[in-house]
Amino acid sequence: MTPNQLLLKCEKIINDRFSAKVKLHFHELVADYSSYLIIRCKVEKQNDSNLPNSLIVKKSKNPEKVLWNEIRGLDFLNSFSELQGIAPITYGFDKNEEIVLMEDLDKDCKENEFSDNLLAKVLLKKDNYDNSINALTEFNKTIAKIQALTLNRYQDYSDKYVGFEGSSKSRHAIYKVESLLLQLSETLELLDLKIPKEQAIKAEINDILNRLKNPARFYGFSHGDFTPANALYINSKIRLFDLETSQYRHIFLDGTYSRMRYLQSIWAMNIPSKEGKQIEEEYRKELINNGFLLVENDKIYNKEYVACSFAWLAVLLSYAQKVLEEDKRWGRSTFRQRIINALVRFIEISKEKKEYANLLEMSQIILGSLLKRWGIEETQLPIYPGLVK
Repeated sequence: MTPNQLLLKCEKIINDRFSAKVKLHFHELVADYSSYLIIRCKVEKQNDSNLPNSLIVKKSKNPEKVLWNEIRGLDFLNSFSELQGIAPITYGFDKNEEIVLMEDLDKDCKENEFSDNLLAKVLLKKDNYDNSINALTEFNKTIAKIQALTLNRYQDYSDKYVGFEGSSKSRHAIYKVESLLLQLSETLELLDLKIPKEQAIKAEINDILNRLKNPARFYGFSHGDFTPANALYINSKIRLFDLETSQYRHIFLDGTYSRMRYLQSIWAMNIPSKEGKQIEEEYRKELINNGFLLVENDKIYNKEYVACSFAWLAVLLSYAQKVLEEDKRWGRSTFRQRIINALVRFIEISKEKKEYANLLEMSQIILGSLLKRWGIEETQLPIYPGLVK
């Protein structure tokens, strides 16, 4: 499909939905990825309408339903009056062609050129500590608000969007935990480790797996790719985008961002322990402020939080084999740096919250072994420049 054919298709989508007469003009390419294309177009309005002057058009390049989750995720979030202004407004879509027209959040974002409003760029800016902390705190409070308001609303999400079950290629920690459980002995043998209480460790992993598969009261809307590369910080507010992997999941898979989840982005650098903990506390308060009172119970909150923290540790441990002999880069840091940092963070979180003692012991043994093999200096994860005082 040529750009002109795409815009003609988009004009029909808008005209059919709003009974408006518009002409769309290609303005510029925003992104051209292997899975989808994003362009910015100007809107020529031929009658009175509330349509904006520019729109973003996102088009899938392959038949993998990568945009189905995004279409239903955006529509679902914008159905809540309390969540208006967090995700882009949608102005129409074509399910079969996998096209979605949405609000143009950041006109400074151009092809291969990220805007200064991108949260990741805020964190990369030196001498920007207070602004970076405020931005990260708002980032986590925003997802907490979404989660608290969408708990117990899965039926609405499911019933309204029957037939929009998107691609299963979501970055889902459950599968990594399950893999680690099944291959634990092999993983430990690969690292030349013999860890006591293997059965007790397996029991704890199995408990975590059950919690992830059956989140019960923690089943809420999850962005799925909750990273600073998918958020803008504008006028002290967060705007989220790129919801291709959004689904209902255990909310702490996103909610552990400030202390563990942050290691999963290509932009990942270190969030210092003290700041990570402070941001987690603000995240928890926001859940409570928006009505999720269950997390006032320390025992319940801690168990679920540590479980999801381990899920992200499992994701990184699954890469240990490929970097055992030689490290590899992953965006702004390396796999080894992330693995070591994740082990340190999990040990810290598990000790603090007094949960999963056997996995804590296992993590300490693995950490000691890997530091001996890889060295300490080489595995230090650099701190985000914006978080350096």
